[in-house]
Amino acid sequence: MPNKRRLNPLSTSPTHKLTEEERKDRQWAEAGVVYAAYGHAMFWVQALETELVRLISATQLVADIRSQSDADRVHTQVDSWTMGKVLNEAIERTSINRALRHRLRTALQRRNRLVHGYFHPRDNISIMGAGDRRRMLDELVNAQSFFKRATMAVAKLTNQEWAKTGAPVKELAIESDRIMEELIRKSEDEWW
Repeated sequence: MPNKRRLNPLSTSPTHKLTEEERKDRQWAEAGVVYAAYGHAMFWVQALETELVRLISATQLVADIRSQSDADRVHTQVDSWTMGKVLNEAIERTSINRALRHRLRTALQRRNRLVHGYFHPRDNISIMGAGDRRRMLDELVNAQSFFKRATMAVAKLTNQEWAKTGAPVKELAIESDRIMEELIRKSEDEWW
């Protein structure tokens, strides 16, 4: 049965010597914080992927979408691609500057590491040292910030592409900004 007393999972100096049960509770709590940070980082990875799909949809709209069914078809097709393919298409279809292109290629590498192997060398984080868990937490918080900035940069480019479609850009930009602010608020509220 878990200890009823709440311990700060990241505290390094308890005011008393921990019992074995408290030590295990702390290890599990620290592991839970790491897993939550991983989920938050993956949230921003998903937001970036979604924004890249929106960018491709906007460029496709300029090219040959004539109806809602065309738009739905393109979105369904693009949404089934890997992030690498989505990224390559976005780079090919738009005038992404060199710095953003580099950031997005780095994002793809970091995303692949998170998705395919982040926990592999750390099979059981509940029994690793507190310092190792803190390093993982630092890495994941850094990843959250990185993916969030990349998402915002692509959102700006997406709005520029939508402007080329003749769509009511001001309304689309306001709606896009509102959605992005809501995502940020929700993710920060849920995380902290």
